[in-house]
Amino acid sequence: EAQKTTPEQMKMFLTRIGFGTKAVITGDVTQIDLPRGHKSGLVEAVRILASVQGIAQTRFTSRDVVRHPLVARIVDAYDAAAKGPVLASHHNCRALVPDQRQLTDDQIRRLVARGAVIGAAFDAWMLVPGWIRGQTTVAESGVGLKHVADHIDRICQISGNCRHVGLGTDLDGGFGAEQSPGDLDTIADLPKLEPILRQRGYSLSDMEAIASGNWLRFFGENLPA
Repeated sequence: EAQKTTPEQMKMFLTRIGFGTKAVITGDVTQIDLPRGHKSGLVEAVRILASVQGIAQTRFTSRDVVRHPLVARIVDAYDAAAKGPVLASHHNCRALVPDQRQLTDDQIRRLVARGAVIGAAFDAWMLVPGWIRGQTTVAESGVGLKHVADHIDRICQISGNCRHVGLGTDLDGGFGAEQSPGDLDTIADLPKLEPILRQRGYSLSDMEAIASGNWLRFFGENLPA
């Protein structure tokens, strides 16, 4: 449960390892229960200690999880029983910004398997880690449309195509420029995403799908005529 430690708690533990001892620290960064805006000690340790000699890091995915055979069959049964279309209107990737509001890679895979479209959110705290509402500023965080592109790209890489991601934005008036990408002044600035994604290898048809095509297809296939 190391993901629930604060950076100070993790540092205190790590700096008290004695001579001739070894320690194994485990945690799940998709299950951080700290108050929003508080950094996880595990996430910080992974970043800070990545190149420290004598420390090894191993990352597991949902495919590495070993379940009791009965539990596995229960999960499969619930998956098989799920019916109807599903979408994620405005979500980003928990692997990039840890928070329970974000989607894990496994959740993204399950949504893709159901034919879902995931709308990328533009709220600053969902784009960059460590954002504290009312304290962090756009300027100091450097949050921009490039971070939106990071989340879009991760969803595309997981799904293997561009058919399952769109623009969710969450730009409905609940927050303003103080909590939005720095290079987004009005909704008319959304096309600025195109050159960012084009530089990452996305084609014009990919951009059309992400900008509107995927949503149009999804609702056209699932709403009554």
